Amino acid sequence: MPFLSYLVRRTQQHNQAKQQQQQQSQTKRSVTMPTIKKKKEIGDYILGKTIGRGASGRVKLGIHKQTGEKVAIKLISRSQLLASSTTSKSVQRELAVLQLLHHPHLVDLHQVLQDTSYVYFVMEYLEGGELFHYLAERGRLQESEARMLFAQLVTALNWCHAHHISHRDLKPENLLLDKDKQTLKIADFGMAALQPFNTLLKTSCGSPHYASPEIVRGKRYHGPATDVWSCGVILYAMVTGHLPFDDEHMGRLLTKIKTGRYRSLPDYLSVDIKDLIKRMLVVDPHHRMTMPEIMAHPWLTNKSFLGTELRFIHPNKEQFKLYPLNDPELQKPIYTSELEGRIWETLKVLWRDKTEQELLAALSSERTNVQKLTCKLLQERSFRLEQQYYNTSSVSLPLRRASVVTTEENIPMTPPLRKESIDSYMHDSFSFDTVSYCHLPPTPRSTSSAYLQEPHNILSILQQHDSIKADAADLFVMTKAIESTVLNPVSKNIWKMCSKEPIEVSWWEKTCDYFKRKSPEKAIAIECLAKHECEVAGKLHQVLEECFRGKLSGRMYPYEKIVWNGMMKTTTDNTFYFICHMTKTSLIEPRMKIEFTLAEGDLYQFESSIKDLIYCLNKYENESDWVTRVNGWTAEII
Repeated sequence: MPFLSYLVRRTQQHNQAKQQQQQQSQTKRSVTMPTIKKKKEIGDYILGKTIGRGASGRVKLGIHKQTGEKVAIKLISRSQLLASSTTSKSVQRELAVLQLLHHPHLVDLHQVLQDTSYVYFVMEYLEGGELFHYLAERGRLQESEARMLFAQLVTALNWCHAHHISHRDLKPENLLLDKDKQTLKIADFGMAALQPFNTLLKTSCGSPHYASPEIVRGKRYHGPATDVWSCGVILYAMVTGHLPFDDEHMGRLLTKIKTGRYRSLPDYLSVDIKDLIKRMLVVDPHHRMTMPEIMAHPWLTNKSFLGTELRFIHPNKEQFKLYPLNDPELQKPIYTSELEGRIWETLKVLWRDKTEQELLAALSSERTNVQKLTCKLLQERSFRLEQQYYNTSSVSLPLRRASVVTTEENIPMTPPLRKESIDSYMHDSFSFDTVSYCHLPPTPRSTSSAYLQEPHNILSILQQHDSIKADAADLFVMTKAIESTVLNPVSKNIWKMCSKEPIEVSWWEKTCDYFKRKSPEKAIAIECLAKHECEVAGKLHQVLEECFRGKLSGRMYPYEKIVWNGMMKTTTDNTFYFICHMTKTSLIEPRMKIEFTLAEGDLYQFESSIKDLIYCLNKYENESDWVTRVNGWTAEII
């Protein structure tokens, strides 16, 4: 049975356009000298052939220069963004929505790159291509195969709808398959929308053949209901080889959709799938099935049906909660001081229809709402990227009890902050270039108990660490004899104040300063031995996280300039937000100067906390030095 006429027309148009391009290229070759075209590179990837086209740009195959990993890279022209504010807003929104997604059947966004000509979305690549082309080749699928793929589609959409995300452009062209045609993932969220409680959407979008009656009529609509209709059309095409609504005349096509008159289902289909399709293609959206109802339908829940097994029909409940708005964490207010700048800018894009005051009010509310849910998704993504960086880092700290390969030229260094912290502001944030005023997301608590203790008790804390990591250290110590003098760490003050110590201010002096409106010096400078500011930042981040429930993040600007901002908390729950400026102080020896500028918090208490920070940093250096020498990695760290 031939495939549906719509897909036949699309395939013929695609082939004709391809033949014209080949003829034009052959004509050009005949009148020009042959040249060797150098492959374009962007970041760590080599751009290959074009594998798809969308409304906002082409999609090319990308190959990682070191690992050979294949990715899909979407190219968006800057000139197109400048020429059309609508396109610019659409691309910003797509990027923002992609950062919310986290499901095994949703295409993953790896990173965003840019140059003077294009913005590049680096995404997961699936070698099997579009479901559209697979159906064009096969004509129709057996129910068992369709059931396997459709189950993956609805579980992914169920996750989206539970998080109030509607795709609004579902069609076979936006469903990608892996090489074995066993795994399906949803792509192209350029028309996706967020829908809060008790609201309806109004933008007419999507492809006519897959659009719901309410969209065709131009009415306000419920996003998830339109996705259900599109899924019904897709399932119909998968098992019959036809589209339920098809006509070369657009007016007649839209009339068929409005009235719900579709081709009769073939007799060879099972009773269950006929019932499922009929209940999905109901004109009245209030009587149409929902995603949870689809997942509970007998055609999908009967595991013995046609000898197939559902994939991800019941994903990990902790990781992919079916009712995320029931999370008690969403009842707690989220304050701006807890938000990373990039997350705040992304939220403003996602909720462009709200003023900043309205968005802040929603986040600080003590009631559950969709705005807080999207903020939580962005924070979870930031945390996943951070964990991914630490898990894949090739160089680990002695403090983390991992072996380090060293040479005289390659002295072990604290790994720099996660790549996302340093350069993702340049890559991931498309149209924003604002410093976040040091407001960072809450840092997940370390497994160490160091942050619960007073900073001046850090030595006893490190001794507790020694007992914890004794087994790991002994594995290295036993391989060679070590003199007893090596086992005694030598105390070094590698970190110190550049000039004078912070002044100890009594309550009386502080009161006098307040009434005199005395402006104290806001920058506090310290120095240490280090080769690069990323090494310093790594050490600072490590100690801030372990001992002060804090964090350090960086944003890279042109000419390799980095602005570092951080947060630290004391045992008395005083919180400080600060900016760090790091510079080299010597061309002969590796020495760095770090200036702390307080952005939020009490200056006098901050000065005292910096002294505690220096104490912990020196203890950290001494322990790292000792562990490294005990295990025979190198004679000296510094």
